[in-house]
Order: sequence, then C-alpha cells, then structure tokens
Amino acid sequence: MLICLSASYRQNDFKLLGRLAEIADPVSQRTTRLPDVAGAVCVSTCNRFELYLDAPGCDVAADVIGLVAADLGVAADTLANAFTVRADGDAFAHLCQVASGLDSLAVGEVEVSGQVARSLLGARAQDSTTALLERAFQQAAHAAHRIKATTALNGVGRSVVGLALDLAEAWAADWRRCRVLLIGTGRYARVCVAALRARGITQIEVTSTSGREATFAEGRELIPVPIGQLDAALARADVVLATTRGGTRVVSAERLAAVRRASGRGAQLLIDLALPGNLDPAIAELRGCSLLDIETIRLHQPWEEAHATDQALALIEAAVAEFTARMNYEQLDAQLVELRQRGFALAEQEEQRPGSSQRPRHLMARALDPLMRRARQLAADGRQEEVAHAIELLFGVSAASPGSKSGSEPELRSAPGWEPKLELGSGSELDLAARPKVGDEPSARMLASKQESEWVLGGRLAAAAGPEQEGGSNANEGNPAG
Repeated sequence: MLICLSASYRQNDFKLLGRLAEIADPVSQRTTRLPDVAGAVCVSTCNRFELYLDAPGCDVAADVIGLVAADLGVAADTLANAFTVRADGDAFAHLCQVASGLDSLAVGEVEVSGQVARSLLGARAQDSTTALLERAFQQAAHAAHRIKATTALNGVGRSVVGLALDLAEAWAADWRRCRVLLIGTGRYARVCVAALRARGITQIEVTSTSGREATFAEGRELIPVPIGQLDAALARADVVLATTRGGTRVVSAERLAAVRRASGRGAQLLIDLALPGNLDPAIAELRGCSLLDIETIRLHQPWEEAHATDQALALIEAAVAEFTARMNYEQLDAQLVELRQRGFALAEQEEQRPGSSQRPRHLMARALDPLMRRARQLAADGRQEEVAHAIELLFGVSAASPGSKSGSEPELRSAPGWEPKLELGSGSELDLAARPKVGDEPSARMLASKQESEWVLGGRLAAAAGPEQEGGSNANEGNPAG
C-alpha cells in the first residue's frame, strides 16, 4: 500500500515543522529499517514534513510516528495529532496536490515541484525507493506538469516570498529604491532573487554562512558580502531576507539592535523564510523593525481566494483513477501469474503427448485471455478482493502462496467437491490440479519462467504463447496502464 504521513502548515505551527525539518534525513533512513516498511520517501519543505511509505497497511504509521517522536524527544501520543495518515488513492491524490502546488501555503507556487523531485532523488541515493513509490512520484510529477501546462494555475506562479512582498507593499513606497540583503544561497534563494527582480529591485547584496556568496552572485548581478562583514551589510539594508536552512540563527535581536544604534539605521523590514528561523523573533520588538516570518504570512494571507481551478482538480482525479486501477490490479499479480503457470504447464504436457495435433499453448492463451481481461476490469472498479476470492475458490490458487515469488511450489488445491477440467478441443480432458509441478520438468520450468517474466515486464495478458499466438488474443487490449 501507498501510505502518506503528513504534517503540514494546515494543522501545525511552523516551530514544529522547523524541528521536523532538522531530523528529516535521519528519520527517512531509519524508517526503511522498520520490518513492515519496504521503502520511504521524505518530502520536507517550509510548508510540510511528509513521509510516503510502501507498507502493508496503515498500522505502520504508529511505529513511524513513534520513531519521529523519539528523535524529537517528545511522547508519541502528543505527536500523533500532528500527522494526517492517508492510504492508496487518497495518498496519491495528496501527493499530486503537493507536487502541483495546490496544497502549498502559496497556491500554485513554482518551486514545490522541484522539491518533490529532489526528495525522490534523495531517496534513490539512500536506496530507499520501491517500484510503487517510483511510480507514484513519477505519475504525480506528470500530473503536476499537465496541470501547469493546461490550466490557469500556470499563470499564477506564486511563491512564499512573493506573498511576503505582497504583504509588505504598504511598507515600501518604492521597491526600486530599496537595498536588500539576502541571507542564504540555497535553491530557494534563486526564487527570492527572481521575486525581488520582478519588483524592480536592483540593489541586492548576498551573504551565506557556507561562504558560497561569491559563487552565487556570479552571473546574477548581485553583490557578494562575506559573512564576517554581516554587521556592515545589516546597517546598509532596507530589507533583510533570510532563507538559510539547517537551523542557523544568523541574526539575534541584540546584534541587530547594536548595529542599528551604531549606524543610526532607520526603518527596516526583515523577512524570515527559513525553517527553523534565521532571525530572532524578538527582533519584532525593536523600534523601527518590522518582522515577517512564515507563521505571520500564513495568518494574514487569504488562502481560500487562491484556490485551484476545477480543471486542475479534475486532472488529479483522472490521475488518481489510473494509479488506483493499476495498483488494484497488481494486487492480483501473484495469483494470476500462478494461474497462468499452471495453465501453460498443462499445455506443455498436452503438447508433448504422443499423437497430439493441437496447439495447446495457443488454445490456453485464448482460454485465459478473457479471464485476465475481466480480472483487470473488475480490479479497476475496486473489486480486486472479489476476484482474488473467486480465483482461490475456483482454481485453488491463493493470494497468500505465490509460488513464483518464493521459489517453492505451493500446495495445489481444488475447490471442495469440484475438480477443474480444461477442454483442449480434441476430446481429451486435463485435470488442472493433477498437472506436473513447475520444477519437475525443464521445459515446463522454462515456460513458466518465460510467462512470469513477460507478465512482470510488460503486463501482457496473452503474450506467453509466443509466435503461435495469433488472432483474437491481443496482449495489450483492456490494459488501462498501457
């Protein structure tokens, strides 16, 4: 199952989100060591901390929240309310909304899709992704691209720094005359520079605790300032914009007060977009200083007016339907692979029978194809559990015993009081439960391996018949996943 544990700005304060951001990397690594977690991707931004898991059920959420609580040094019970747990289609829908900016603090923000993509790359580097997580993130990225390419959301292009500057319009009589000090040279700093340029600001100095200010300033027409000269830069700045991540408190209230006294500095606007904050909250109490942090921006911005379009939500709904249909069908894979292996082993046995003039593999493919198509249709409608029960009841193939996965042959069972027969058209009948085990004969083992490989790689329903398959058994028909 695809499980999402989400702690976002909607139900949490930014102080907690800042603490969660500090532990994002170690938590995501340790999450995959839990026995029931096959893979994990952590999405941590200034708006949210989310873990996307490949796990058998939602029960694993309690273990993950306990792990996060231990890192924060708080009780798991107190942290449980901070997270919203979603599963399967709901989890994927939320991921699509996050990737497209629909669930952002600034609806339609331009940088979140890149943050989601980098989260997946980080998980790959840690070897913590799975096929399910890869597909979920890639399909969410595709949905986000379609939304921005085909809806009005593409024209919004909003960012948190843009909203902050919107709120500060009354403060700045003319942005073009303002001198700005940018603290930080990370990815979000580029967004900040673009937002400042859009308002006609040309005097931008940049400094960084990492010492990368000169590299960042090159080619952007910025003025690099070594961190050792921070006080002088603070004295010159009308606007201070802080974006450094990692929990560094760059400017304290005492330091800024001393700079202002020594320089006779007038009114200043300070915008703190870092989590945890780079600027001391006590700065807001200094005379002549106006402080905007993420929490303040969230409280004052009319978010409901920046809602997504119906067209964007419809695109997400379609993406969710496609993702869910494929995921539901894959729950039947083990049973259907086993059923196909049994059928084609029977066909192999019949083909080797002296005097046989039939093409049993072709006939078997023709016989199985309608069943596979119907199974896919029912799974797409969310009825995969009914299909699984029917296959087990009729053919004795249990979802809990996929022989191809363990390498051992499961016990062959028939429904009570009934023995399945296969008509091959020559007057002979083959007992499905009496067929040789897959591993008993080399030719049967090779054939079964071929069927499983083609099933997994292509999702083809009747390609196993090879060159003998023809006519009415199109492998790709009825396949919503392509």
